[in-house]
Amino acid sequence: MRSIGKNAQTFYQKIYDLCYKTFIVYKKISMKCFIFLSILIMSGLVVEKIMSDVEKPDYDILSSEGNIEIRAYKPLVIAEVLVKGQRKESISEGFRLLADYIFGNNESNKKISMTAPVEQTRQKNIKEEEIWKVNFVMPRRYTIETLPKPMNPRVKFKEVPFGTYVVIRFSGINDYENLDKHQKYLESYIQEKGLLVSDFPKYAFYDPPWTDPSIRRNEIIFKVE
Repeated sequence: MRSIGKNAQTFYQKIYDLCYKTFIVYKKISMKCFIFLSILIMSGLVVEKIMSDVEKPDYDILSSEGNIEIRAYKPLVIAEVLVKGQRKESISEGFRLLADYIFGNNESNKKISMTAPVEQTRQKNIKEEEIWKVNFVMPRRYTIETLPKPMNPRVKFKEVPFGTYVVIRFSGINDYENLDKHQKYLESYIQEKGLLVSDFPKYAFYDPPWTDPSIRRNEIIFKVE
């Protein structure tokens, strides 16, 4: 069985230590504590197994420094929608629209395999309202010509060519504080290295929402111009 990551091991070790301290203090261990620990470990293993089987974009790592990488991505096809509103609400609506498409709301009534990550990018807009692009990466076996045509006209396809990107990878929940902290760290790295990048970053989320935050994979991505 595939081993769990270092962050997950640390999280589960803390739970085990809590159970052990209970045993030392009260000379007995709660069955509920053991059940809880077992569920946590198994859920972590299940999530890792599920995500290891999900198709992800192909890329080569050109250089790395800590949790920051410069990657060369191979060409890919995405399905995307534009959504107005704040970031958190926009990704929820965008996900719903795209999931509806891949689950069969297309002219062929064909289901398309889920991939990772779900990506979100703020769009340039002369007005004050926020507009976000939310996209799924389509499985590699598809081209724009072979993808089933969506029934919803808001779902569009786009070919993304080969490109170089600078990426920071981190765990935790995808709230404003966590994203802002890591984006500032990445922007500091970009400035230090003298890189010329896109105006807005892409946020990428790899895991389902029930995944323990300590083992989630989140990324912030800038295209290197």
